Amino acid sequence: MRTPRRSGHFDNSHSRWVARLKVILPLSALAILSTLFLVADRRGANGVSITDTVTLDRLLTEGRVANPSFSGVGDGGASVEFLAEEAKPATDDGGDVEASRLRGTWQSVSGAEVTLTGLHGRLFADTGDVAVDGDVNVIDSQGYRLASEALKIDGVTKNIVSPGPVVGTGPATRIEAGGMRIEQRAGTPLAIFTDGVRVIYDPNASE
Repeated sequence: MRTPRRSGHFDNSHSRWVARLKVILPLSALAILSTLFLVADRRGANGVSITDTVTLDRLLTEGRVANPSFSGVGDGGASVEFLAEEAKPATDDGGDVEASRLRGTWQSVSGAEVTLTGLHGRLFADTGDVAVDGDVNVIDSQGYRLASEALKIDGVTKNIVSPGPVVGTGPATRIEAGGMRIEQRAGTPLAIFTDGVRVIYDPNASE
C-alpha cells in the first residue's frame, strides 16, 4: 500500500491519518415508524476519527486492520460508535475507507439507542458521505426493524436515504416502500416514505 501523500506539515503517520479522517462523516443510525429518530452527523473536527496509534500504524503499513472502531458526536449531541470486522483504504486510492461487516450503535442525548448492521461500508473523504450496503438492518429498542439493501447518509444535509425498496416491521405493523428519506427539521426527525407506500396493521399478529 502506498503511504497517503500529505503536505509536509504532517510530521507522522498518526497526524496524517487523522487529517484524512477529519472530513469523514460519522456513521449514523435510524429507527422507523412512530419512534423514528436520526443521529445528527457532523463533518469537521468532531467527525469520525481513529485515535488508536497501533490501529493507524497497521492501516498505513499493512494496508488493512482487523476490528477497527470509529466514533463521533453529532451536532445535536448524539454519539455513535461504529465497529467493523476489517477496514482498508479503498482500492481506487481516492482517500476513502472501505469496511466490512459493520455494526453501529447510536445513542441520543436522552440515552435512547439504535443499532445498524451491514455487510459493507464506505466512508467518502471528499464529501463526508457514508454508504452502507448488503443486508442492512436498523433496529430500535422498541423492536422496530428496517431492512434495506443500501442506505446513504449525506454529509452536508444530514439526511439518510434508501435509494431502493425498504421493508419495516414492528409490533403488529409492517410497512413497505420503494424508497425512504429521513431528515431533521427544527431538531425533530421526520421519515418520508416514497414510491408506493403500503402499511399493514394487524393487532393480532405475533411480535
